[in-house]
Amino acid sequence: MADTSVQSESNSTDVTERSAPRRRIIRPRSTITGNAEKVEIKLEMPGVEKSNLHIDIENNELRIAGERTRPADGRYLIRERNDGDYAASYALDETIDQEKVEAELTGGVVRLTLHVKEAVKPKKISIRST
Repeated sequence: MADTSVQSESNSTDVTERSAPRRRIIRPRSTITGNAEKVEIKLEMPGVEKSNLHIDIENNELRIAGERTRPADGRYLIRERNDGDYAASYALDETIDQEKVEAELTGGVVRLTLHVKEAVKPKKISIRST
């Protein structure tokens, strides 16, 4: 994975409003892979709908937050998941093109694709024979 760096930030931000009661913030399980072209981050966020998913980049920090959808009547018959919302953040280095970040939510998994800037991608040098 070249010298591309995406570093996990250990401190998650509370994504709730001040007037709302504090909810537990859960760091989603994640996998980060990459190569010379891109870095891909997959985060498990079951129960989060697209409208409740927030992704932004500010000051070279990628932040992901998601609020879980609750039953309309507020009651659970069986609940085997912890209660709370998700939050994660990652420090981005200068090799990531912050204008070319793609996000997809499928089956409770958020997949982020962060493309490497063209200037830092490896270049193949052709060799002439004489």
